[in-house]
Amino acid sequence: MAKKSKGGLAETASNILSEIAERAPAVAKKAADVGRTVAKKAPGVAKTVADKAPKAMRGIAEKAPAVAKKTADVGRTVARKAPDVGRKVAKASRDAAQKLPGRAQRAREAAAGAAATAAAVAKDTGQKAKAASAPAVTAAKEAAKKTAGAAKKTAGAASDGAKTVASTAKRAAKKATS
Repeated sequence: MAKKSKGGLAETASNILSEIAERAPAVAKKAADVGRTVAKKAPGVAKTVADKAPKAMRGIAEKAPAVAKKTADVGRTVARKAPDVGRKVAKASRDAAQKLPGRAQRAREAAAGAAATAAAVAKDTGQKAKAASAPAVTAAKEAAKKTAGAAKKTAGAASDGAKTVASTAKRAAKKATS
């Protein structure tokens, strides 16, 4: 079983591949041993089948030793090649396990670079927006000042008009009461 660690997906995969690489030669040796055992026992089994087969099966039984011999040859070939295959599997697993941490690091660096670029773009966009809105803010302030000045003048004129109306009403009230 793979070693338990808190390293994440890349480290877990690396551990699994390392363990496969450690076990591959033993598995290849076991396969070779089984192949040799089958190759040794196949001719005897075929002869026993041929001797015990009923007459209807004699045709098949007569071919059994030749088939067993072929099976034995294939078993020997597998037994000879299994250690090499095991070594190749182990090497491929070790190589893949060694590459995973580097790939994970490059992915982290790429993500950090993308985040930094996004932050820079956001900051630059904010500065551009602020620069673009500055004239609008200035124009709004000036418009507010002009509006306030006009309102003040209008209020002054209205106040003067109200005074005139009040004084006229006062005179009219005096005349009416006298």
